[in-house]
Amino acid sequence: LELHKKLCCTDPDSSARTMGNNSSFSLWVAQDADGTCLEVGDWVECTTAKTGGTDFTASLGRITHISTSGVTFEWKLWGTYIYNDREIQEYGLKKVFVDASGWKIKEDQLLSLNDGQEAMVTLVDKNYVTLKYSRSSAYGLYDRDLTGAGCTQNFKQRDLDYAGVVVRTQAQRRVDRGCAGRRACV
Repeated sequence: LELHKKLCCTDPDSSARTMGNNSSFSLWVAQDADGTCLEVGDWVECTTAKTGGTDFTASLGRITHISTSGVTFEWKLWGTYIYNDREIQEYGLKKVFVDASGWKIKEDQLLSLNDGQEAMVTLVDKNYVTLKYSRSSAYGLYDRDLTGAGCTQNFKQRDLDYAGVVVRTQAQRRVDRGCAGRRACV
């Protein structure tokens, strides 16, 4: 993997947290097919691979190791494989977020956390998932809605894992009740 990627993928919060507990700290970083930074513990989705009549798209794999020789992925169905930069591009491996059961997280889903709270997914970005709670979260800082209607919080994959997030249901869109934009109400 190319050393210049270390500079473009620097996350000041990440290195401080992971160096302290030594759980997933790596000196090497990698990028997905879109150039999004990948860390040990992140999940990817195969978006372009069709080989020998078998469609591998939508397959999910978790990063278990990053080194100069490549990125090691543990696939649910295919086992462990190491990919270099060219193969990550070739197979269209792109970062996704998953719940504790391995289900891909998408906007407008209702999630439950291991503290009993429920939250709505309002945004899935390349670096984080934004959840909106109906009340304060036990998992750190949040932004209180000025109307008092709830709070939001950004989660990386490691935060989702720690919170034990599980997808409960796909939300119903309800624009008739004055919800902000076209997002689902919480």
